[in-house]
Amino acid sequence: MFDPWFTLMVVVVVFPVGWLSIVSTPRIRRRVLANRIANSDLTSRAQEVFAAVKVVKANRAESRVFDRFSADSIRALDTAYFLRLDMALITLVVGLLAGSTLILSEYIMVSWIIDQRDTFLGALVASLIGFAVWNYGAYRIAMGQVAGFAFGMRGLLGIWMRMQDLFLALERAFFLLDIEPEVDDPENPLPFPIRVARVRWHNVVFGYNPDQPILRGIDLEAGAGSITAIVGATGSGKSTLMSLLLRLYDPDSGRIEVNDVDLKDMAVDDVRRHAAIALQKNVLFANTIANNIGFGNPTAEPAAIETAATIACAHDFIEAQSKGYNTELGERGAKLSAGQRQRLSIARAVLRDAPILILDEPTASLDAQTEQRVLTNLTTWGKDKVIFLITHRLSTIRNADQIAFLEDGRIVETGSHDELTRLENGRYRAFVETETVETSP
Repeated sequence: MFDPWFTLMVVVVVFPVGWLSIVSTPRIRRRVLANRIANSDLTSRAQEVFAAVKVVKANRAESRVFDRFSADSIRALDTAYFLRLDMALITLVVGLLAGSTLILSEYIMVSWIIDQRDTFLGALVASLIGFAVWNYGAYRIAMGQVAGFAFGMRGLLGIWMRMQDLFLALERAFFLLDIEPEVDDPENPLPFPIRVARVRWHNVVFGYNPDQPILRGIDLEAGAGSITAIVGATGSGKSTLMSLLLRLYDPDSGRIEVNDVDLKDMAVDDVRRHAAIALQKNVLFANTIANNIGFGNPTAEPAAIETAATIACAHDFIEAQSKGYNTELGERGAKLSAGQRQRLSIARAVLRDAPILILDEPTASLDAQTEQRVLTNLTTWGKDKVIFLITHRLSTIRNADQIAFLEDGRIVETGSHDELTRLENGRYRAFVETETVETSP
């Protein structure tokens, strides 16, 4: 406003600052990324240690765990230090440029005041600011504007550096939001059958990588009121088979049908609403026992929760707790034994009252007597449901109406326990003999 020299000084300062911002942006972003990764590793390490504190103590590994935690802490501190150092150096350079601009501007304006130099455009500027020549009043106004420009530029630089952290976080968020779902709903989905009569896999082929199939030509049928045990070695495809039934994935070829309707023709949410699962890893929340059982059915009445707990043989030990069903479990249900947590997981699945029930190693942590009671209750409760068991325990498998033995992604044998054990050189018979030898005293 006062003289073209100010415009020149602004240009002389802005261009180096702009060039510095462009050149230093990749470096700042690398520092931000390294800092985020280091903090993430440190947090993961802490969560891992707290979750496995019993294992750490039992193996006298405190010193090793502490050393790893210290190394992660130092790395997180170092990445934060170098990030802040780079930001401080850039701020210092810009501060020096801004300070130099202020000093130079002050020197020039003081010399103009001494020389009584006219302001730029004279009378025109005087009509705007009230000064036709350079004097103390013009100096104060001009210095205020120059200082505002310098401090404003510094503030913008600080915002720009903080934005780099935000940009990286947004990139990760947008990356996750842009990931295409594994399965999609059809344009005109068919309703899930009101009553499930049967579930069938017909020549199903699936692999997480197209050139490495996990399931190869699966054919299996299970009817309502039956319990089907899925048996096989680790890695044979048992869990993958059930994942397809939940439409976590769609088969590469073949069909999975419910009452002769392809699952691909139904909405994903509709399929999962009608299928309940109890996982081998029993996930419980820091909440009451009642809320943990009712997690999949938050509107369930207390009577329905108690009924589900009774079927899972959990009612008695729940009532023995200090506040019964209102007892707080603590984080991950740490107050309960493995068998108690497993029964709560089964009760949660039963409460869903879905026509299809999947139990992954449902009795792995139960004693023989409790196991038989749970299986008997499930058989009675599931007379109109299709139940699948993924298990290795012979005591559980024997109670199944049908056994499907998987080997290398194929169902090589199906039948009852008695039928399959009579097969000469049968795969299931060999499995039973091996399990019997391993469990015999």
